Parts: sequence; C-alpha cells; structure tokens
Amino acid sequence: MTGRSNKVRLIAAAVLLAGAALVGQAQAQAQARKPAPRITGMWLLQPNDFGRSEKVPFRPEALAAAEAQRKAVEEGGQVLSDANKKCQPNGMPGMMRNEFALEVLETPGRVTIISEDNPLVRTIYLNKKSHPE
Repeated sequence: MTGRSNKVRLIAAAVLLAGAALVGQAQAQAQARKPAPRITGMWLLQPNDFGRSEKVPFRPEALAAAEAQRKAVEEGGQVLSDANKKCQPNGMPGMMRNEFALEVLETPGRVTIISEDNPLVRTIYLNKKSHPE
C-alpha cells in the first residue's frame, strides 16, 4: 500500500502544482488585457501654459540651434515658420502650440487629430511598418 499511496500523493501534488500554474497564468493574462489609458477627447492649452519658465533639457547642440533660431526671430531676420511663408499648414508640434483646441480620436490601429485651426486631419497609423505612399 505504501507504494500506491506515494504514487497517489505524487499525482495529487502534480495536479495541485498544475492548478497553481494555471491560476498564475490566468492572472497574468488578465493583467495583460488591462486597457491602457485613453487619450480620446478635446485637448486645449491653458493660458498659463504659454509662459512656462521651466527649462527644457536640450543637448548642447540642440540648445545652440534653438538659441540661434530664437535670436533670429527676435531680431526680425526670420519668421517663426517657413511653412507660414509658403501658406502651408502647421505641422507637429506647431499645431499643438496655439490657442485652438485639438480633438484626439483613438481607435484600433490609429489615432486621428483634428484641429480647430487647420482643415487638415492628421492620422497616426499604429499598425503600419512604414509610411503610406
């Protein structure tokens, strides 16, 4: 009987371990299915967002380029954007830095951005390996 009872105990232990593993796997899968935060909605900068005083952590070469551009704009030798000179729409992130609201629509496979300031809708494809032609 002892040989048989040891065999029964081993089988019971294996069943318990397998059950525990399945429970752990089910919990991990439930956690993985937890939805990510959604960004759908209207987005608008507040008036105090325009005059922020905190410093952006630029690399030295990027800081030098930004300072040169700022100086050229302040001295009147350059407009804020070449796109404005050519009557082209603002790109990113320029279209996000104005006083007009943006509507962000998050759907499976893409994010769509609609601006009150611009008639062009921006689409960000999340399931493409390369840019559409």
